Formats: sequence, C-alpha cells, structure tokens
Amino acid sequence: MAKRYRYMRLRKQAQEKLRSEEGYALFVRRMIDPESVFGQIKNNRGFRRFLLRGLPQVRLEGGH
Repeated sequence: MAKRYRYMRLRKQAQEKLRSEEGYALFVRRMIDPESVFGQIKNNRGFRRFLLRGLPQVRLEGGH
C-alpha cells in the first residue's frame, strides 16, 4: 500500500509540473527535438529494432 501511495504522490507532482508554463514548454520542446532523430533513423536507415540484448551489444549495434 505504501508503494501505491508513493506512486500516486509522485504522479501528482509530475502532473503539476507539466501543467505549469515552464513544464509545458519543456514537454513541447522534448516532444519535437528527439522525435525527428528517431524518425530519421527509422525512415532513412530502415532501422526498426535492436537484434541484440544488453547495453554493450546495443551500443555496438547502434554504432556508438
């Protein structure tokens, strides 16, 4: 029960942050900035999913 209460409290805090002017501006900017990069990777490079598991293998497969 304590975990659920903490979850609900944190969720409410996040909602309040997003409803503020500053939070909304950050949310809108975040929505635009990375989505174009992922769209380019998926569309132009045909990359849809990683075939390997684990961060080291994903880094290798992703070219980083």
